[in-house]
Amino acid sequence: MRVVERDAAGGRHRILRLISLASVGLLVAPLAVPIGLFAGWRLRNPWELLGLLSGLGLVVLLVAFIQRDGEWMDPRPWFAVGAALVAIGVLGFAAARASYRRSTG
Repeated sequence: MRVVERDAAGGRHRILRLISLASVGLLVAPLAVPIGLFAGWRLRNPWELLGLLSGLGLVVLLVAFIQRDGEWMDPRPWFAVGAALVAIGVLGFAAARASYRRSTG
């Protein structure tokens, strides 16, 4: 499960980088775009996309947690989407890993 944790952390950082790009503006974009392209180019294992989903789900769950009092937004849709993304990432990785183990014997 360490691979899932590592991939989820990487996905979380990629999504936070994307969100921060909107807040910082075009000042950082000339540096962030090549770094993002380099990170995507290094994607050697398609299972890492499942980690990206889990990382995105963790960011959405963070938004739900921050909005838990419902002062600005209702946190329930954020929680539902975040939990679904994390579940898809973790269960998808578990299914892919089980399939890989069956195929390699």
